Amino acid sequence: GMALLATLWERHEAGCLPDLIVLDLDMPLVNGSQVLDTLGADPELSGIPVVVLSSSARAKDIERSYAQGVFGYETKPSSFPELVQVVEWLAAVARSNSGFDQG
Repeated sequence: GMALLATLWERHEAGCLPDLIVLDLDMPLVNGSQVLDTLGADPELSGIPVVVLSSSARAKDIERSYAQGVFGYETKPSSFPELVQVVEWLAAVARSNSGFDQG
């Protein structure tokens, strides 16, 4: 979590923010929920769509993430075809946020 936030602030200073953040909830030092709180409180970072990709399918985690403003929540896929679907969806989200769509 700390490394993500540091990278985002560095990229912000360089004028190069990402089109999408893929976030796990279970991270050391600063967990995903804390990262979401920090992003939501920062006007420069709060506009970046966040998708949680987590092993947790608990309703509490999903509901809290949406309450914190995530664009989407996906449980980590258990098979390669499911992974491909998730990656394709994430790519589409990133393209739509960047204004660039390869079709």
